[in-house]
Amino acid sequence: MKMLLLMLLIAALAVFLYPIFARHHGWLSASLPLPRRRPALAFAAALLTVPMLTACETIPASPGSAADTTVLDEQAAYGVELAYAAARTAAEVGVKAGFIKGETAVKVASADQKAYAAVLLARAAYDTGNADTYETALIDARAAIAALLTLANGDPA
Repeated sequence: MKMLLLMLLIAALAVFLYPIFARHHGWLSASLPLPRRRPALAFAAALLTVPMLTACETIPASPGSAADTTVLDEQAAYGVELAYAAARTAAEVGVKAGFIKGETAVKVASADQKAYAAVLLARAAYDTGNADTYETALIDARAAIAALLTLANGDPA
């Protein structure tokens, strides 16, 4: 918080002091009048950054904790993808071996499509970085994969 207040102070000082500094170093022509410094405008501009301070609560304490969270999120995505691959392989083997036939094969195909779509949604939610939709997508993907595996094992859905 102190760092942000310091940054705001520096920004306000820059607004006030830049014209004088620029004239001194020849960046502004001497024939041009110095721009008027408007304290109210500079203060209002500084206040516009205040709503951004609420985002600072979500900043991780250290880069290590952010990296740990990212690694765990990525591992959860890989876990869901691997679980789907295993369930799909089990269903495929069951169909090819003749254990899954007729009506059950149609249910397995439908469950496979739903599970695949759920896994794609989980990956998309991870890629967008939205924690709420990512968590929901992971839960939905796990449920769809469990339903596929249940059907592939011959249990009625």
